[in-house]
Amino acid sequence: MKTVKIIILSVMTAAVLSNLFCESQTAEGHLKKGIELSKKGVFTEAIEEFKKAAEKKPDYAEAYYNWGVALANLGKYTDAVVKYQEATGIDPNYAEVYSDWGGTLVILEYYDEGIEKYKEAIRIAPDMPEPHANLGITLGMVDRKEEAKEELQKALELFKKQGKAEDVSKVEALLYSLEKSQEKE
Repeated sequence: MKTVKIIILSVMTAAVLSNLFCESQTAEGHLKKGIELSKKGVFTEAIEEFKKAAEKKPDYAEAYYNWGVALANLGKYTDAVVKYQEATGIDPNYAEVYSDWGGTLVILEYYDEGIEKYKEAIRIAPDMPEPHANLGITLGMVDRKEEAKEELQKALELFKKQGKAEDVSKVEALLYSLEKSQEKE
């Protein structure tokens, strides 16, 4: 009887391990592993997983997007832009890509292009607060303060609706700073 239990346990263990191994070999498995590595800050290894996911499934926009995010986290902004382009070539309605692409362009000091990407993200997902906030910040950077204020107000409303108190506080602080800077002018 003891031998039967050991055999059953061994078979079950082998099945579980086999399933885990198979999952990690799929595009989705590589993407999942890459995201986990990114969360730990291990971006170089994460990139390898996103690359494997894209090789297994060349039309996997999410793999290219996360690959771009990981590259940006390593300071490889130009390479990140290429991956964002690939992701939107596959899925032109992927708002998160446009939002992060905008941020990357702003880091590269391509403000007008970054603004356009934020606007595209907003066109696709008008209820997503992050591109409104980032657009507002960028507009403030290029001295378009009234437009900046409008976008930050939209972001504030959306963050409040979503119950994101920390983000509400950040946007309120940005609005306060913007208003104070306008008073000085």
